[in-house]
Amino acid sequence: MRHFAQAGWLGVLEEIVGERRALAPTAVLAELESTSHRFPEVIDAIDASWVIHYSLSSYDEIAALAMFGELLVSGRKNRGEAEVLALAATLPAEANRILLAE
Repeated sequence: MRHFAQAGWLGVLEEIVGERRALAPTAVLAELESTSHRFPEVIDAIDASWVIHYSLSSYDEIAALAMFGELLVSGRKNRGEAEVLALAATLPAEANRILLAE
């Protein structure tokens, strides 16, 4: 999302999403926000009306996050990626959903 925002292409990403739901996990949004002092345009990505802020909460999501977190997370790095993969592993497959990463 950051790269689309920096390039001024959030509209393109919105077109790709179309009528589907675009889920952005909490860690992805936190990663974007942490870069907003250097890249203020990411605030537009965070605030986009078509981006659904999603917090992992079910047992299965948390268990998957623990697994992916153990494999990927190092300090503060890759938390967003771990949450995206946890969602992909636990949410039912739907043609109307897109997961967004930082």
